[in-house]
Amino acid sequence: MRVLGTRFSQWRANADGSRNAEHTLEVMRAAVALLPEVDTPPAGVIAAEAAFARRRLDHLNTWQPTPDDTARLRELVNAKAQRDLM
Repeated sequence: MRVLGTRFSQWRANADGSRNAEHTLEVMRAAVALLPEVDTPPAGVIAAEAAFARRRLDHLNTWQPTPDDTARLRELVNAKAQRDLM
């Protein structure tokens, strides 16, 4: 078994360390926008809402780790698994 990919999500925090409720709601709204539309678009109209919704959610909720972050994660995962997974 091997890890083929990873995805890093982020949740914004307030200065006191609590989760930022406003950002959480914004992420949830973006996720709901991914639900399929019931209506079909008129002829000649490309239904691109889902693509834009996915892009917005990724922008709101994805963290890009540094190479040092990835190396540390690899170290921790492999130590926990007691073998090389990543």
